[in-house]
Amino acid sequence: MSRIHKLSGQNLHHSRVMIPHGTNFDEADITDMEAFQQRVNAEQGEGGANGTMLASSSRRPKSPSSA
Repeated sequence: MSRIHKLSGQNLHHSRVMIPHGTNFDEADITDMEAFQQRVNAEQGEGGANGTMLASSSRRPKSPSSA
């Protein structure tokens, strides 16, 4: 094997072992959020911007000055 293959293999293995791998599945009741999203979209009308679930579920982090 070439030197590049050996070094690449070692580095790939190290990355695979050291980087945490995991998946988190949570369940949440989003009935109220969906109703709010539909109400806002209906208020906007045809020409308005539609709110998405991503925009509804995202929140802005608090700044240190407001803590």
